[in-house]
Amino acid sequence: MEIYRINYRMKKHDALDVQPFHKHNIRDEHNNHKKGRHHMMKDIMKDTDINNHNSNNHNINDHNIRNKEELEQLGERAVSSEDIFDGFILHVKKDTVALPNGNTATREIIRHIGAVCVVPVTKDNKVIMERQFRYPIDSVITEIPAGKLDSRDEDRLSAIKRELREETGYIADDWLNMGVYYPAPAYSDEKIDMYLARGLHKGERELDEDEFLNIYEIPIEALVSDIMSGRITDGKTQVAVLKAAKILGVL
Repeated sequence: MEIYRINYRMKKHDALDVQPFHKHNIRDEHNNHKKGRHHMMKDIMKDTDINNHNSNNHNINDHNIRNKEELEQLGERAVSSEDIFDGFILHVKKDTVALPNGNTATREIIRHIGAVCVVPVTKDNKVIMERQFRYPIDSVITEIPAGKLDSRDEDRLSAIKRELREETGYIADDWLNMGVYYPAPAYSDEKIDMYLARGLHKGERELDEDEFLNIYEIPIEALVSDIMSGRITDGKTQVAVLKAAKILGVL
């Protein structure tokens, strides 16, 4: 564990693309036993919402200019589109696109309704995890709670609150949006919104009749070690847990 913490330790204010905290230093708060984790999370949510870029407008404007220039240089434009498969969750299309050099190419893509996931952390810094069978890879794997949206325009926070309650029985007082994760942008537009949840309260699970999964708790430090050692292979779990660990001062 210590090897990973040394090799992968990040600088105090990097990686999350946020300004240094003006009111609170997370690592000092993490080591301050006089203040509870619940109150620390409220301070984090006030100062470090990753989707709040108001304090970084200059960098955002520069990024938008570069992005526009790159789209003109690298972008592809749809010429035609053919439906291959229209399912409940996945919609497969075969598109013809115009390339930057004037040639055309074929793109087989999957349109996805969208999904949400959450890292639920208890007051003693343990993460609520799931063990679930995944048919495409014929394996039981470890994941954080997650689920698909009921519709593309469904409120993401409402969706993940529902999934957490149904799958684990937990509800949470404090929620932090940790950003977006695209698991397979080469062939799918699936977008997963990632959340950190604190202030947990245990209730009863409400699994669907055809839904089967086990839940367990693990210290977040041990979970980070499992990720770095390769024992956890689910992509969204890796990204979301490492982000949460950074926010909470574990990394």
